Amino acid sequence: MLLKVINQNSKLFSLASFGLILLSILQVAKSTIAEINNNEFLDINPWAFSDLLINYQGGFVRRGLIGEIVFYLDSDGILFDTVYKIIFFNFCIFVILILLNLKILNLNTFQKFLFHISIFGVFNMSLFGNYFAKGLDEIGSLYFSKEAFDKTYPGYGSSYADLLGGIGMLFEQASSRGHKQVTQFGEITFPFTIRNQYVSGMTTVKASVALKQELINYQRRFFSSAIDEADKKRIKGYSFNLNKDRNKTKAFIDKLLIHDVKVVRNNDNFFVPTKQKNYRIVRSIFETNTEFRDSVFMMHHHGQ
Repeated sequence: MLLKVINQNSKLFSLASFGLILLSILQVAKSTIAEINNNEFLDINPWAFSDLLINYQGGFVRRGLIGEIVFYLDSDGILFDTVYKIIFFNFCIFVILILLNLKILNLNTFQKFLFHISIFGVFNMSLFGNYFAKGLDEIGSLYFSKEAFDKTYPGYGSSYADLLGGIGMLFEQASSRGHKQVTQFGEITFPFTIRNQYVSGMTTVKASVALKQELINYQRRFFSSAIDEADKKRIKGYSFNLNKDRNKTKAFIDKLLIHDVKVVRNNDNFFVPTKQKNYRIVRSIFETNTEFRDSVFMMHHHGQ
């Protein structure tokens, strides 16, 4: 029935998809090239801006290509306008590449519409990032982003929540190693580190309250998509028996039940079906993965 409605309104969905793309381009244009004549430049994060200016003037460094292009194209010594133009041009290239890929993929009208929503629509947002940036900016603390840490181990505090419908986030800062530590970047004091932790923690609470509905919707999609994902997999469940160490097996089953994992018992044999809302944590517990795309993980793994 749904597919019939979609097919009957294919032009409408196509028009809506085009509207999302056009709206996204206009929004990016408004925040970039439309701001060129604005001398205040309030909409750009100073740390993100400085990251774009990394260049090869002092020798070859990683992430220096964009900065080198900025200095090459800039003619008046005012870098803001050049950076804004490059950001807008880069987004336009991104849109073109997306459209070219959609022509290659064999998607129906509704699938294309959902794809456009996920890329250009309301779901493409950093839910917490802007809140953290604002909080740390207010107290004048420096921070950086775009650095990634592996989350391959489910026991990490920042990974554990991801398996249960939550959003795991990792904050790291240099330790003061006591009351005060002198480093090559200056002094790091214990009160300074406490302040950063407090602001980040309170900002997390504020953002969670402000984004309550978004988080609820995310969790609903998380559990419903887990069941759909389990349906597509060849493995339909995992079995184990009581074994000689009954206490260890009982402790293991208790741990599963605490995580709301369904366990079926037949005498001394147990079966855990994959088709359940906590499929992802079931798979994390029972499957053994030794190969990852994370090059850092692979380096440590093979080096041990």
